[in-house]
Amino acid sequence: GRGSSDFKGVTWCKRNQAWFSYIWWDYRQHSVGYFQHELEAAQASDHKLRAFTEDPVRLQKSLNFPTADESAFKELEREARHRALKCFGDNNKKEAEIGRA
Repeated sequence: GRGSSDFKGVTWCKRNQAWFSYIWWDYRQHSVGYFQHELEAAQASDHKLRAFTEDPVRLQKSLNFPTADESAFKELEREARHRALKCFGDNNKKEAEIGRA
């Protein structure tokens, strides 16, 4: 339908009759703006995300138009494991403590 876009961070705003561009960061939606053209909205979303982070994993996953370097990034298995443990480690510790109680 007209309300959806094939691009990440882009949706049609019926009220404004324009493409709305946004990114998700730190569990919050950050508005980029309204655009007449869907492609411009997608490019603006990418630009805003790059301003928020240089994390190659996040960029590769979230960008609409990654550069050649961003597309070519390969995370080592041990780095991916370390990142996952860092992200989920606190939750696992809490679950282990609950299990011991």
